[in-house]
Amino acid sequence: MLTASAAGANVLVVAPEDRELEKEWEDIGVTGHWLAPQEAEAVGAALLRVSDAGEGGVVITSDPDSATLRAALLAEAAQRYDASAVRLLLDKAATRELAARAGVSTAPGLVWRPTAPAPTAAIRRLADDSPRGVVVKGALAWAGHEQARAGSGSEAVAAAEALAAKCGTHLVIEAFVPGVECSLELVRFADGSCRATGWSVKGRTDDERHPLYRPRIAPAEAPPAALVHAAEAVLHEAQYQGIADFDLICTDDGDVVVLECNPRTSWATLLHWTSRGYSSVECALAADRDLSGDREPLLAAEFLLPDDERASRAVASVAEADGWVHPAVEGLRARGFVRARDIDGLAAVAGFLERTCGIALTSHLDLAETALELQVEFGTALVPRRAGDA
Repeated sequence: MLTASAAGANVLVVAPEDRELEKEWEDIGVTGHWLAPQEAEAVGAALLRVSDAGEGGVVITSDPDSATLRAALLAEAAQRYDASAVRLLLDKAATRELAARAGVSTAPGLVWRPTAPAPTAAIRRLADDSPRGVVVKGALAWAGHEQARAGSGSEAVAAAEALAAKCGTHLVIEAFVPGVECSLELVRFADGSCRATGWSVKGRTDDERHPLYRPRIAPAEAPPAALVHAAEAVLHEAQYQGIADFDLICTDDGDVVVLECNPRTSWATLLHWTSRGYSSVECALAADRDLSGDREPLLAAEFLLPDDERASRAVASVAEADGWVHPAVEGLRARGFVRARDIDGLAAVAGFLERTCGIALTSHLDLAETALELQVEFGTALVPRRAGDA
């Protein structure tokens, strides 16, 4: 809301009316419009009323994927947005095709569409030929839902058949790729230019925990050129305009592999904002402004807060460390965010949190060292070496 007010933008909230939130945006000075989810025609009319075709257009910040697609389709119905690229990028199979056309590496794999017979032999061969097995994913799933690991051909076939029956849509079956998983957030503008608004390191891909429950850091340095090149190439191929968050792997053999692209903000947006002092939303709303100003990018860390008797003290300690806390939402644990100028500074913050509330940031310090190594190894654009199809 503060971002929208600063940019002079109107805000459309497609949700049941919330008087508390409405008062908040009135106090800030935002012009807002409440619209019920089922009122598609009203959404279109409101978009037509508050914008015109000569302006920069619409910035969609909806999350999760279902809300992103709905917002894009409503904006398209109002002739203020082209939703075709959003449809492509929300589909993991289509994103693989975009990457292949752009010359960007993906994991060896295949797609099983429900209209075709199960490619049992191909699935079995892919899994048996992959040293670390395969990952089976619903192509339209999000946040790790509808996903399974399989170590052998027979396990992969069984997992694919079970997932196909459950999700009822096409599947992506990919070889497991060992390496370091990163997030990269960009904004692509109408003129085709891109701006990276932050990147984060989430640890090795063989960490079985969901990324939201792993240690994560956002380096102060600019993202490695090879990651930016891969992401920009996919967005160009899709002709997408807006905010995009990529999941990529810096592989052990020196390649960059695209896992997926979320054409929206994500949890990583909060960590990147903590590091940079501005967010992808601000960047999308104010493309011609220098958002960094005199603010120095910082090394930022995100971590889960304890949910036991230490919780209150942990919140106070994060505040004392000049950090901030995101409350528990949607069944997720509350999490803290802190930042420092460099690894030594983060180590000092880590020591304070360890002493005062038992929060350990040892893994975050290791990730900060890993980020420096990635800068050296992937600081230049790569020629892709990994075939995307089995």
